[in-house]
Amino acid sequence: MSQPIDSRINDYINEYLTSKGYSNTVNTFLQERQDHQEPIDEINNENLDNKEKEKETYNTIKENMLKQLDDGNREEFFQLWSEHIPSNIINNDSTMKSLEFLIYTHFAVYYLRSNISDNNELLAQENMEVFKVYIESIRGRAISQTSDLLPLFALPYVTEPEKHASFQELFSDEWPVQLRIKVSNFLDWVFSNRSSPNLVELLQNGERASHVLVQLNNENEELKYRNRETSRQLKNLSTDYYNLINITMELVETLQQAIVGKTITNDYIDNVCARLLLARTQESMSNMLNSSQLGTDDPFIEKLDYGKIKRDIVSISTSAREKALLLQALRWKLTKAKSDFQREKMLESFIGCDLLGCRSDIEQQAKIIKQLSSPIGSDAYYVKEEWARLINTIASLRKGRNYLAPNESLIISMQKAAISEASDTLIKQHLLAALQKLSLRRSVQTIMINQNTIKWLIPLLSHTDRLSDYTLEYGVALLMNLCLRTNGRKKCAEIAEQAITVLSSLLTHPNQEVVLFYI
Repeated sequence: MSQPIDSRINDYINEYLTSKGYSNTVNTFLQERQDHQEPIDEINNENLDNKEKEKETYNTIKENMLKQLDDGNREEFFQLWSEHIPSNIINNDSTMKSLEFLIYTHFAVYYLRSNISDNNELLAQENMEVFKVYIESIRGRAISQTSDLLPLFALPYVTEPEKHASFQELFSDEWPVQLRIKVSNFLDWVFSNRSSPNLVELLQNGERASHVLVQLNNENEELKYRNRETSRQLKNLSTDYYNLINITMELVETLQQAIVGKTITNDYIDNVCARLLLARTQESMSNMLNSSQLGTDDPFIEKLDYGKIKRDIVSISTSAREKALLLQALRWKLTKAKSDFQREKMLESFIGCDLLGCRSDIEQQAKIIKQLSSPIGSDAYYVKEEWARLINTIASLRKGRNYLAPNESLIISMQKAAISEASDTLIKQHLLAALQKLSLRRSVQTIMINQNTIKWLIPLLSHTDRLSDYTLEYGVALLMNLCLRTNGRKKCAEIAEQAITVLSSLLTHPNQEVVLFYI
């Protein structure tokens, strides 16, 4: 028969107090429980006794391990080590892995120490070989790059290391004493974490369960949102599909009539084109409407005063430093989002308020373009860099590209700003990367080709020794995207000799990411 909930809670309290050593409080608490004629769980007392026995067992194991360490008994020590120390504790913590490395080092030099009476050369050789094998097993891991341990990796390959100046500290009398303290503290930590009072475990499990529930709830809401979005997109695709099928059937019938000699009037063709244009216009209006509603009354979006933000990032009364910090904060909202979903929702809120004026806020757009034209040396130059970073971040996301791509003036100003940078600055890098990402859109390709972007890229890529890998990779990718178009290849043909020279040199470039664009 199960205990009443109150009695179980009191048992857990009693257990917790006992584990913490509050003996007087425990005695008083037990006496009051008896006065209230409350049944006390005898099994709980047995659990306490078991935990005391468990503690004694761990102390015995600890003392045994330390004795094997002191006596240089490698096999016996690591037998106990493998039995009682969970491997995940060692493998998942670089500090614990370093301790294991030092223990192997201790056994490797144990019989080489001058204060050891039993200089067993056979065991010394065997321990050193084991240490050598251990070093090979961890080569390439982070521990092999630790500056404090790095000299010890040469230990198996040094003749008479006890006489070598690099290992004097290792062979000192203090070194094994310090190691013993570290191992003792480590064992105390491991064994103390083995068993916790039920009250502590309940609290820890409750916190973990609460965290998991919150996470699951967020994921569930995210999936519901994505399901609604997918359903809406599917509905639009279905409508477009049936419209196209109807128009296609009409065109086939018209073609059949044309074959038998019936004249097709211009009015009919104009009607078909108008219907197709109407479908595209309705889709565009629907997208703009959805974009305008993004961030309004959405529980997933952080509520910010976007009206004030839009004013401050372009206002002449806001200092250059404040603008730069504000733009950085907006960018971090995207780059430091905890999940892709949160990043997408934050971007939607930027689009919903028309942060960059790409929808309808022409005044906002003009002020941003002016800031992108800031000359080198002015205070606004740092603002220009933050704008380049933010635009590049927005262009990294599909919805961001949808938002930026229709803004021809902004794209042209981005290119001009990148060209105006004489050296390979961060502004040039981020604007070039943003242009490359936007060049995935055909409309943007047309703008760049007409703006002679190719004639800027070819000379730029001819000086690979002056460019960072970032600039080089995005520059080559942008050039390839533009050259996929017929007009792009025509522009390239106008400077054919220079283009061939540059492309030939890039084919032999050591950066494989660059070469891959040509394969």
